[in-house]
Amino acid sequence: MKRVLLISFAFFCLAGGLWASGSQEAGGEEGHSIKFMTSAAKFQEVFRDIFAQMESDDQMKVDIQVIPDDQYQNLLQIKLTSKEVPDVFMHNAPEHYQSLKVDSTCEDLSGESWIPSMVNPDIVTDKNGKVWAMPLESGSFFGAMYYNADLLAEMGITNPEPKTFDEYKDLLAEIKAKSPDTIPLFMNHRDNWTTQIFMTCGYSIALGDRGPDVYSSIMANKLKFSDVPEFTEVLDDYYSLIAEGYVNEDHLSAGYDEGLAAVASGKAAMIYNGEWTVSSLEAEGAKIGCFPVPWGENNSLSTGAYVQGFFVPKEAASKEGALMFLEKFSSPKYMDQYFAAKPGFPGIKGINGGPINPSLTAMTDKYMSAGNTVYQMNDYMAPLAVLWGELWGSYVEHASGSMSTEEVLAYWDATVADHMQASGQAGW
Repeated sequence: MKRVLLISFAFFCLAGGLWASGSQEAGGEEGHSIKFMTSAAKFQEVFRDIFAQMESDDQMKVDIQVIPDDQYQNLLQIKLTSKEVPDVFMHNAPEHYQSLKVDSTCEDLSGESWIPSMVNPDIVTDKNGKVWAMPLESGSFFGAMYYNADLLAEMGITNPEPKTFDEYKDLLAEIKAKSPDTIPLFMNHRDNWTTQIFMTCGYSIALGDRGPDVYSSIMANKLKFSDVPEFTEVLDDYYSLIAEGYVNEDHLSAGYDEGLAAVASGKAAMIYNGEWTVSSLEAEGAKIGCFPVPWGENNSLSTGAYVQGFFVPKEAASKEGALMFLEKFSSPKYMDQYFAAKPGFPGIKGINGGPINPSLTAMTDKYMSAGNTVYQMNDYMAPLAVLWGELWGSYVEHASGSMSTEEVLAYWDATVADHMQASGQAGW
């Protein structure tokens, strides 16, 4: 079974870095050789195929470094500070523009040849009209339950669409009753970026129209996390799924890949994540359906105001090669190859997005056409991006029972206050 984290172990090491060639042969004398860095979750097997083709056809040799997700942000910051940088790296844009201090650490890409071909330029353009990352998609992150449709059909459950969180729990209870050996919901807290999806989506869904005002008040130091009853509600609901036995017993040690394997094989019914899981699950022969998780009486689709982007550091050793790499990758030749393997919503015009899962298309069409979407919490809190790994760790502690809901929110209040004060944020 192809799994992202297994791939990453073959390629990563920490500061200093172990670089692995994307292909077997060296680049041509007239070509370019660049170093490409990404996180385990963002790395895709198709990258190796694309980079091998680039080397063969374009004399573009790409060495790959894949970093574990929980270490990626910190290691990237260290590299940018020490100026020991890759030539190209992947990160979310514009979510991490501020934490990366792109105006001083990254190359302004606003004049590159692919700029006029962007499908959704607003999403990667900063307030000064500059673009710091080439977008892979035009839209990203549709937080939802992705489920094994054939498995549920065997239980007589087709096209589940719970309208409230209680209805969602009733669905899990039904699965558990009809198939006691099936895990209704697979959780994987070893990778805390997956844990936090419950909260970054759930908070916004529970808040509804109040979300933007609540988040701006928190960032302006006019409101604390512990002051928001919807945060307490979501954390309590989240823990109830564990306490009531709807999740795998090894949820604290299980990782993202184990979750994909469990759902694809039918060991588990569903996993809460983003749309990128679909192609991985379908690659194993599973038929996948999806639905958003409601909170309280609010039934909305939480999405991200960001896309995956390719950045070029100012200190890149092969800046010319890096810019050429972006130009090559943005072409239909390579973008079509990527989306054939990982169907989605291309960020560049004229690209074939591939065979998108019909359940995913139906879900996004339904909620977007009705204007019934909310941005995840993380998108409103860019100054905290450097803290995500630390803050998300408290959610894992909550899942283990080591921290109560109140303690988690108090921890967020204290940690955020320290950071905002230390970084001189207005109002703190």
